[in-house]
Amino acid sequence: DLVEHNIDFGIEKGSKYLIAMDFCKKNTYKKDEGKSKNYQEIISKLLDDQKIQNDLLEKSLEYGNERGIGIFAPIHGKSYDDFIDHYHSILELESKTNYKFSGFALGGLSNFKGKLASGNIGKIVKEIRLNDDRDIHILGSSGISKIPILMFAGANFFDCHTPWRRANDRDIKYSMPLLNKNLEIIEDSPYSLKNIPIAELRSYDFSCDCPICENFNYRDIKKMIENRDSDKEGYYLGKLLVYFHGVYQYHYILKFLEKCNSRK
Repeated sequence: DLVEHNIDFGIEKGSKYLIAMDFCKKNTYKKDEGKSKNYQEIISKLLDDQKIQNDLLEKSLEYGNERGIGIFAPIHGKSYDDFIDHYHSILELESKTNYKFSGFALGGLSNFKGKLASGNIGKIVKEIRLNDDRDIHILGSSGISKIPILMFAGANFFDCHTPWRRANDRDIKYSMPLLNKNLEIIEDSPYSLKNIPIAELRSYDFSCDCPICENFNYRDIKKMIENRDSDKEGYYLGKLLVYFHGVYQYHYILKFLEKCNSRK
């Protein structure tokens, strides 16, 4: 019944698309829920069982079509081959039901770490895009430096709220700017598209003309953060300003990439 409740809720809220319900592993926890041995064993078994996953997808696909809402099929895996195999099993499921998903949502991409992570994720997106012109959504793996690679590989939906996460890191990180509000590259800086702890910011590293930075000098925001004990309201305002600065940088890069795509 959870599948039907999920879809009915989306329709009630006016959603155009929904990601189908499936079994997935949460990578962030408020307490120690994820450390339970029983939980680890159960979720690993459910994650790796394509039949169980696809049973849920089939129910979502059929009920979603019956209710007239677009459904994205989540695709999971631990390696490139896992993702591609799961994609093909979903195509078989579509043949069996005579319904089609509106797009695909790639999850579990945190399995790809290190310098080659974006390239490996991009390879998966590109392989699916070569065979399919449907939308590709990236589930929770959209750091600002990954977006250009994933967009040009063929992804066109993202949901990771990285600016808020970085603003809530223990060392509160600033998104280092690449573009100004005219979508021009600011300077050739090795720090562009990186997240730097606010305590390490230096004036020669940093130049931004977003609405936040035009009204609040980063040194003032830094003081708000440092004065947490004496001015809690100022501290929380500082975090929000770091967050909105990051949102503007995401906005600029997406507009820039949109402009590049329109020239193709």
